[in-house]
Amino acid sequence: MSTPLVDQFTRARSQIDNDFFNQGIAAQPASPPPLPQVGPQQRRNGETHYPRQMANHEDLALLRTARDLRQHVLLGGPPGCGKTASVEAAFDSLFDPATSPGLQTLIGTAETTVGDLLGTYLPDRTPGVAPGTFTFVYGPLTIAVAYGLPLLIDEITLIDPGILSALYAVMDGRPHLLLPGTDIPPVPVQPGFCVFATYNPDAPGSILSEALASRFAHHWQVGTDWDLALELGVPPEIVQVARNLDGQRLDRNNGLLASPQLRDLLIFRDQVPQFGVEYAAGTLAAKAAPENQDQILEAIQMIYPMASITRLGGRYGR
Repeated sequence: MSTPLVDQFTRARSQIDNDFFNQGIAAQPASPPPLPQVGPQQRRNGETHYPRQMANHEDLALLRTARDLRQHVLLGGPPGCGKTASVEAAFDSLFDPATSPGLQTLIGTAETTVGDLLGTYLPDRTPGVAPGTFTFVYGPLTIAVAYGLPLLIDEITLIDPGILSALYAVMDGRPHLLLPGTDIPPVPVQPGFCVFATYNPDAPGSILSEALASRFAHHWQVGTDWDLALELGVPPEIVQVARNLDGQRLDRNNGLLASPQLRDLLIFRDQVPQFGVEYAAGTLAAKAAPENQDQILEAIQMIYPMASITRLGGRYGR
């Protein structure tokens, strides 16, 4: 029922809402300028890595700034899209055989142990040392903490959450890393330590727990740079097929859990002159999960009709 009092209250409430909304718009801080660019980087494997866009920043610049601020970064995406490459490109330059072991890495699996992170006792085979002597050898986490280096953990969501508890304390800002079961004093966390981790959300056994996710200040979703694939000489028609398949993968409604990414396309590019396009296309489809092979092969056959799953046949020449 509308009455003068109700109408007055409604108008007043509307004015309050409008004022609050307008204040909220005005209160939005201006976006800072892009971080200083890092530019293309020569990786230790000899490849050139070209920076990519992340918001209004260069990804390598953002990764380095995150390390300076000790803000941990989690990168998610399918295998072969460039997650690990971005982190390695940002920090490969830290390696110096005389002064720094550089970026520390660990590949996570279901069998990863606390010792794989922190280190373990191993036989000391130094000449002159008594047989049966064991020495504690630092693991990648301990080295990263002690030297103030970034730590990259690939496929972190495959590691048992109980094992990762050894990592949580220093990610939370504790000033020392404890090495249980040893007589080694706590290791001070040096400036420059920061955790970078990757994961594939569709990998069997991948679990991104809230306890793990909450410790990363930056969460990135990574996909293939299709323009880079073209610049690197991948045929445009197979790039378009892979791009379409990736769109179906992201749709999540058609059962496609994986699709060709940059690493797969570069292998295809290299195989075409060596073994022929039909073979390269067939093995591109064959590497997919069995339940997805037909779907991927059908897409590839739209441009390469003679392609088929690469299967070993009978005796050669008969």
